Amino acid sequence: MSVGFPKVKLKHNYIFMKKLLIILSFFIFLFLTIGCGNIGIKHMESIYLSKKNQFNQELVSHFPYKLPKGYLGGYSDSRTILADSCFGPMDFIMYANYDSIEYNYLKAQIDSLMSEYLRPPDANLLLIFSYCDKLIVNGKLYQNQETQNKKKLANRNLLITNGIPVPLFLIDEYYGNTICGLSKDFNLYVFDAKPGKYLEDKYLQDCECLPKEWKHGYSKGVALSDTRHVIVYWTVVW
Repeated sequence: MSVGFPKVKLKHNYIFMKKLLIILSFFIFLFLTIGCGNIGIKHMESIYLSKKNQFNQELVSHFPYKLPKGYLGGYSDSRTILADSCFGPMDFIMYANYDSIEYNYLKAQIDSLMSEYLRPPDANLLLIFSYCDKLIVNGKLYQNQETQNKKKLANRNLLITNGIPVPLFLIDEYYGNTICGLSKDFNLYVFDAKPGKYLEDKYLQDCECLPKEWKHGYSKGVALSDTRHVIVYWTVVW
């Protein structure tokens, strides 16, 4: 009469072990997911700090001390020895999303700083962007290498009086049909902008896209969107 009991016990053990394996698998997956996520975050943090350290600390003093939790993206053009006749600024752009409390706190701090406040459509924006309409290769001159849009922006720069330099932003998520490339919900705050040489000569190149008074220089600041709670941090040197 007891012949069937071992089978029932084995079945119960099998079900118990199966549930245990499922639970263990879940915790292993969770551990690996969190672990890989932490590795990814640490890697991004390392890249962020490395990019910041390429600049004089005064030029990136307004950037967050460490990578924000709401980090969304960014890009940077490092120091390069430029080809003959090509102009390329050294810039660092980073953008992040904040919850409403933190965003309003940061905005209040930014508002309290002495900065030039601009709207993206502002006519006084002097755009800083890479430009290479003429290129010399092996002693041969190649002309008309730039796009018509960049040529128009270059001509516009030369017509501006008392212009305030800012980058030409290349952020697809926030692209807008404005002078600086950001959508109209962004407001620009220029913390500092000065003409002069702030890079070694081997990294500098004159540009026909800029007026003489801004032949070289730097600009740093932020762009804020109250509707998105997004802050774009920038510094650009040329």
